[in-house]
Amino acid sequence: MALKTTIDPMGIFKRLRVVKTGGKLDGNKEFILWLLYVNQYRTKRGGRFWFSDDKLFDLLRKTKSEEELVTLFQSLRQYQDIKYITDDMQAYMILSSASSHRLVNEAWLKSRETPEKVFNILRLGAEALFSLDSSPLFIQWLRYIIMYRAVVGSDSFTDLQTLDFLLERSRLSTTTSFGTLIQSFKDIPDLEMFAKKLSNAPLSKVGKRLRHNPD
Repeated sequence: MALKTTIDPMGIFKRLRVVKTGGKLDGNKEFILWLLYVNQYRTKRGGRFWFSDDKLFDLLRKTKSEEELVTLFQSLRQYQDIKYITDDMQAYMILSSASSHRLVNEAWLKSRETPEKVFNILRLGAEALFSLDSSPLFIQWLRYIIMYRAVVGSDSFTDLQTLDFLLERSRLSTTTSFGTLIQSFKDIPDLEMFAKKLSNAPLSKVGKRLRHNPD
């Protein structure tokens, strides 16, 4: 798409042949080139504030159904140059409604996306502890672990593996901070049992990991 990067992506989107005809966006070369243009436009303008994720998501949501968007975003993850955008869009869908959240989880499970991979898609590794314990995306990630085990097997991403992963990736520095994090979701009914299992993990396991991950 050889265009000057001063042209508003929204105007270009509306002129795309696939949009005018109501065709499928996933796998459509014209649409993929448009997403690449969005990246270029943002870079040229100085950041993601220009044609924001909010605006992009709202534009696509007006064009396609929830089911179509979930399929679209999952299929686009194979393209490295626009993977950052598609991960953002999946995070938006997780939070936009209960139905879209369910559809995204189903797509991830169908693709056998591991909890580690989903953690990265949601960019939870960039969150500090004080943000994690109130992050709706973190709560949804914990729920995904439960769903993943139900489909793949209970020995997949076990409680101890979850604990080890969290201690390694989430900047937890003391057993107190770990306990605070676990306590924060004990009052959520569908996560209460999971929280209890994590809090009952051997303290020696917690301490060993923390000693090897100082601030």
